[in-house]
Amino acid sequence: MFEVDFNTVPAENYDISREDTEALIGKETAEQAVAAIKAEYPNMERRAKKAYPAINMENINQAGYHTLQGLLSLAASTKAGLIAECGIDQAFMSYALRDHKNIIGAETWEEQYSLTYDLPADAHKAIMNEYIAVEEMEKRLNDEFEMWCKGDANGIDKIEVSPLRQADKNSWQHVQYENLLTRNKHMQDKVIQQLEKDETTFVLFGAAHIVGEDGVVRQLQEMNYTVEPVHFN
Repeated sequence: MFEVDFNTVPAENYDISREDTEALIGKETAEQAVAAIKAEYPNMERRAKKAYPAINMENINQAGYHTLQGLLSLAASTKAGLIAECGIDQAFMSYALRDHKNIIGAETWEEQYSLTYDLPADAHKAIMNEYIAVEEMEKRLNDEFEMWCKGDANGIDKIEVSPLRQADKNSWQHVQYENLLTRNKHMQDKVIQQLEKDETTFVLFGAAHIVGEDGVVRQLQEMNYTVEPVHFN
């Protein structure tokens, strides 16, 4: 069970045009994003082409908001030495396909897309400004990776979820928090369905959905399910 079965995601292009990008986040911010990508371009070109095969990297100036955000994230990952195609989710998806396992998505791709990317316009600008600071994002990724390796659930919750949980209720961060809770409920319900079927199921969700008082682990424990975090040294 994964957050979403990416084998069901359609191949259509959902990128926002450059014109729409600038309308959302401002021309200056869009220019900064493009500049940040170009600065990292030599190091990320190979992986970017693999991750985004439909994108002509020579025309990166025309990239839309979601493409820019994704490529900036890839730039930070590149600097941090974290290889997306070697991620845990990618690895276990390949194992599942190889071994002809039944693959379950806790969410549909439409649900994930709407709850992850359908945010207020001011959120797009803030998120883009955060991703433009590639060096800062690199440090954050490294810090979170170290926390993940050590099983530091509280540390991950502090970085990923607590700022959203504590945000003003009129802010876009609160919208993100509400969306996170909705997504966690989807995952929790899907896990319970499998438990009721009494089928052995390997479940793999992103760390932000697992940790903290809002995470799937805590919610299942409060429903009297036995859930024991496991840490491999």
